[in-house]
Amino acid sequence: KAKEGLFVNTGFFPLNEAKHGKEALYLLGAQVGFNGKIADTKFNAGVAYYSYEGLKGQDPDDVSPAADPPGNTLVGGNYAYDYTFWDFNVDFTPFEIPFGSFSMPVKFKANYVVNLASDVKEDHGYLLGFDIGKASKKGSWNFGYNYREVGADCVPAIFNDSDMNGGGTDLKGHKFGFAYALNDNSTLGITYLMGESLGKTTTDDLNT
Repeated sequence: KAKEGLFVNTGFFPLNEAKHGKEALYLLGAQVGFNGKIADTKFNAGVAYYSYEGLKGQDPDDVSPAADPPGNTLVGGNYAYDYTFWDFNVDFTPFEIPFGSFSMPVKFKANYVVNLASDVKEDHGYLLGFDIGKASKKGSWNFGYNYREVGADCVPAIFNDSDMNGGGTDLKGHKFGFAYALNDNSTLGITYLMGESLGKTTTDDLNT
């Protein structure tokens, strides 16, 4: 990984050992991307491939006993599908806004994911958002917003964002955040989330 230019990330993550006659569970991942400037615009983009090996047929409680978020399709209490997906990320900062003694960068970002496993219907999810400013130096601040829709089976529910609508998948929602730098080393922030179910599950709407 260079300071600017192309980068590559790879990983092998054991998630659970084999037991009770079931397969061991692990995650394989690889990502390639670019970080730098294009026409004087800060630009960061990456495409990744992830494969959860051995997840189909597993009981969610065996994978993660501490959490059982809704969303994924289960048959007989076990995962109905594999989760092998492409993940696309991009963010860019086309301009900055003068604000007093600070220069406030404006960043736009997007994320898209699609599950490649066969027979999956709710197989994709996306996020769109922006950030204004950066809470780094004393008196500076940041405001961020994003909107997302996460299909029921685009990713494993137990590993998705646990804040939006109580966690899981099969949801959509808005996220607002504000942070203020009290000094160069401390910030004070607040985040507000408005989550809704997409309808496959009976998850209640939740604002936090």
